[in-house]
Amino acid sequence: MTKAKGIMNVDMNNPLAMRYLEVALKSWEILSDVFEIEVVQCITPDTLLEGVNNNLENRSLQELAALHTHYRTAKRMSQGERLWMMEHDAYLNPEGEEFMRMILSKWKTKKSTLLLGMSNEFWTTIPEIAQKYCEIIESGYGRGPMTLLHKVTDDWRRKNDDRHPCTYWVVNRYKHPELINKTGLGFDVSSAYHNPIKVFDSPVVQILDEKYRGTVLDRNNQRGNSRVYQKVQHPDVKWITLD
Repeated sequence: MTKAKGIMNVDMNNPLAMRYLEVALKSWEILSDVFEIEVVQCITPDTLLEGVNNNLENRSLQELAALHTHYRTAKRMSQGERLWMMEHDAYLNPEGEEFMRMILSKWKTKKSTLLLGMSNEFWTTIPEIAQKYCEIIESGYGRGPMTLLHKVTDDWRRKNDDRHPCTYWVVNRYKHPELINKTGLGFDVSSAYHNPIKVFDSPVVQILDEKYRGTVLDRNNQRGNSRVYQKVQHPDVKWITLD
């Protein structure tokens, strides 16, 4: 069987990101017989892509670089490559091995999006959805990549699909607090998020050290700087100890 492939993006000039990367990569070794990971340098504020939206609209430069990073992998998907987009802190829960093996055995037959982490750290989609995703970013889209993936997936599924449930997405933990760290299966993102047909333990999760926190340091919003993660406000994070 040909191995599935993930593109794991990291800022190789960021020592903290590289430490998270090391832990994340170690977690995926259990699937090395069916899944291979290529580590690449992510887009940074100094290497933003030409011809792609540069309209900040309340986003920081690092957030914009993250959008470009997701776009770059989505562009490859749109051209027919079957890949998984991975962030540097995408950690495979040990108990998620069996579920991931099931997914990887048939993921190319799914005519939709599969987002198997808690935020945007691990996902894939089909070329048609990826193409629309890229077109909207190129036209000047001003919001985040996860919101856009939600939009284009639902638009495509509602126009082109026969209501077969094959979309995987994080369950709305705000509506269903008992379903923290759960992945939902639905007809589209909205149904998987709000009213999933089936619920699974999420195989992938973002890792954070309570001391060092996140690697995005220039985002400020109503919740404060993004580095200030808290266990109470972020129960869907896997907290680790780097030191």
